[in-house]
Amino acid sequence: MNNGGSCLLDFDSFTRRHGKGHLIAVALPTDFRPADLNWLGRCLRKLIDSLPPAGDYATGMVRTVDDAQFHCRFADAEDARATGACLGARPTAAEGFATQRRILLNEALFAELRRTKVWTQAVRPPLAEGRCDSPPREG
Repeated sequence: MNNGGSCLLDFDSFTRRHGKGHLIAVALPTDFRPADLNWLGRCLRKLIDSLPPAGDYATGMVRTVDDAQFHCRFADAEDARATGACLGARPTAAEGFATQRRILLNEALFAELRRTKVWTQAVRPPLAEGRCDSPPREG
């Protein structure tokens, strides 16, 4: 997808062009259903595209020793900051990335994402004034 200079890339293409870039890691609960991964990816890409990003980005599933994560990698630091703010992601130590933010997709957040039409139709950032832990306001 191309949004005025930005492009959704696969991880390999993104890394060749931009190194590892700026990361938002969405940690998934142990009981997260694999069937929901495509849905989660679509939700996050809709959010990113709605901002819209200034630079390239990549999204995808990554498994670590400790957990499973859905990664959103950005070429532009401001794109990562803005998306992280909408999700309520917190800065963490940048392990191999230029910057890194993390959020846990807990049961309450997942239930809210599944319930609200904002994720199945047009995403209206910032969600709940920059927090994903409370319902988006209608209107």
